[in-house]
Order: sequence, then C-alpha cells, then structure tokens
Amino acid sequence: MSAKWNTKEELSEITKEIESCKKINNSGNVSFEGFIFQKNEIVLFNLLKLSDEIPDLEKLNILSKALFDCGKFGTITPDILLEKIQEYEIKYLKIQPKRFVLLSSLSVPKQTKMKAYKANNKLIIFSSSISNKFIKEFNEIYKIAKYSINNKLPDNYLHVKIFLSARTPYDAMNKAINFYNFFRGIWNLAVNRSQHLRISSGFPKPVNKFLSGPLSTLHYPSGKLAKDIWWYDLEYQYPLHHFDPTKHLK
Repeated sequence: MSAKWNTKEELSEITKEIESCKKINNSGNVSFEGFIFQKNEIVLFNLLKLSDEIPDLEKLNILSKALFDCGKFGTITPDILLEKIQEYEIKYLKIQPKRFVLLSSLSVPKQTKMKAYKANNKLIIFSSSISNKFIKEFNEIYKIAKYSINNKLPDNYLHVKIFLSARTPYDAMNKAINFYNFFRGIWNLAVNRSQHLRISSGFPKPVNKFLSGPLSTLHYPSGKLAKDIWWYDLEYQYPLHHFDPTKHLK
C-alpha cells in the first residue's frame, strides 16, 4: 500500500502554516518554531494513511523526517510532502525483520509456575529470575532508569520474556507490549468479573491484580540491548502486595 491523505481539504492551509514556522540557518539546517508547527504536525499525522504494518510511533517518525527534508530543499506542499513520505514508507517496509526480546515483569510471586504462551509468531515465557545473558545489560539500564522511577523495583515479581520479530526496536516494543497487555487483560477480566462490590479508602490502589512491572527493556536474543533506552510506568508508586493466581484461577 502507498501512503495517502485521508482527505485533501485544508491540506494546503496546513502546510502553509508549517512553512511559515520554518527557519533555515547559515549551515542549511531546518528548524520549526512554536506551537503552530506542533499543532499542525498532529493534524497531518491524523490525516495520513500508511501501511498497517507501520506502527504509530514509526508513522510519526516518517512524517517528521519528511517535513524536515521538504523544508530543507524547498517549499512544503501536500503533494511534495506525500512523495517524501512514500519514499520513507517504502524504505521502512524493505527493512528485514529481526528477532527481539522484551524483558518485563508481572505482579505475581516469582516462584509461581505459569506456562508459556505462543500466538502470532510471538512467545511469552515466565521465570523466577533474569537469565545471565540478559542481566548485565539490564542492570546497566537500571542504574540510569531508577532515577525516573518513583520507588525501588519489585524484588519478588515474576520475570517476563517476550520473543518476537519486528523491523525496528520501536516496532518490537509496540508489538510486545500489545501482546503482553492482551494476556493481562484476559487474566484481569477473569478475576474482576467475579467481584460484584468494591470498596476503596485510603491511599489509591490499582483495581487490577495482574500489573506489569515498572521497567521494561528491549534486547536481541544474545542479551545485547537493542536500544539504549527503556520504558517505564509513570504511575508506578510502590511494589504491590503479590497476587497468587494459582489460588484464584484454573
């Protein structure tokens, strides 16, 4: 599929506004100033239709690169911008998928025995510890990431590994998190639907029992980090009281 606009109405006005924010320095580098650019970039993002194989984060990255390319070499118009977007779309779809592993955790006691699940060429497995080939890289990330997390990492959560193929680290992370959330959603529904009454007081607590841990990292199967970044839960406050699913679910 080739990229296209969902509608052409007002596209010219949008690109004119973006063009008005453009600045080019003496070195030929382009920048866009102010809220007007940010607002119109979001509008273009919502009007843009790309291949379903391209996740939203990569879609936004493609749009951003195309805007800067068009701004550097001429006037930004809907047609010129779309041509550049199509080039990046084709380039992205030609990337050969690689294998990745997402490391995360689950608010279940780490001694709990949970079976592995496989679907859509993805595999999720659970273990009581992080294997040796991943632990060094994970610890290096944690030394930095801990300053972004409100409290210490849980020391008794079950560890999670999700194996999958994807074109880029961001694509891998998106697919892995969605896969993980799919199972957590089913498990939480199974527990929550049996509770007809819930009374809350004091410090706010999560409704769900199956929560992912506050820190996730992405690796290659060798254990090497796929990207020197991490993903963390902004709402994490403290380790939860552990929920043992073997006492509540078949």
